[in-house]
Amino acid sequence: ETWRFAMQNARSIAFTASPDYVVQSKTVRGVRVDAYGLAADVDLQLPAVLETAEKVLNLYSDRFGKYPYNSLVIARNAYTSTNASGGFLSHSGRSYAEYTGQEDTLLQVSIALGLGEMWWQQFVGQNPIVEPWVGGGLAMYSELLFHEAYNPNLVDWYWRNRIDYWQPTGALNRSTYDLKTTESLLRNVY
Repeated sequence: ETWRFAMQNARSIAFTASPDYVVQSKTVRGVRVDAYGLAADVDLQLPAVLETAEKVLNLYSDRFGKYPYNSLVIARNAYTSTNASGGFLSHSGRSYAEYTGQEDTLLQVSIALGLGEMWWQQFVGQNPIVEPWVGGGLAMYSELLFHEAYNPNLVDWYWRNRIDYWQPTGALNRSTYDLKTTESLLRNVY
C-alpha cells in the first residue's frame, strides 16, 4: 500500500488519485488522451472531455506547433480550479458536477483555457513574474480561438462572460510588480 516515485531530470510532479476513478481514452494525432472521472461521469462528462481535448489538440497544434508529449491526462479533481502541469490537466470537479451538455459551461471552457496555459507557459515558456501575460493573456486568446473555430455562437458570450465581466484596465503586457495584487493580475491578465 505504498507508492514510490523516482524521476530523472524532472522539475515537478503533479497527480491526482482516487480509488473511484474510471477512465476513457482516445488517440488524437498520435497522442493518447486519457480522461479520468467518476462513475457518474461516464455517459456525459468524459465523452465531452475527450471531444473537447481532441478539438483543442487539433486547433492548437495547427496554430501554435505540435503537442510535444505522447500522452495527455485530464483528471477530475475535488476542487473548483483547473491546473496544468506537463501533459497533465487536473480539471475542476465543480465543472464535472455542473455540466449539462451545454457548450458554455466550465467543463469545456476550462479545458480550452487550461491547455492554452500549458501551451504558452510550458511549451513556449514564460517568465511568470516579468511576463505573466504570455501564460495568461495568450491562454485566454487561445480560448477565444477555440470558440471561433468550434462554437462561433459563443464568441459574444466569451467577450461578455470571460473578458468584459472582469473589467480589465490598462496594458496587458505588465509585470506582476506592476499589477501588485492577485486580484489585479487575474482581472487584467486572465
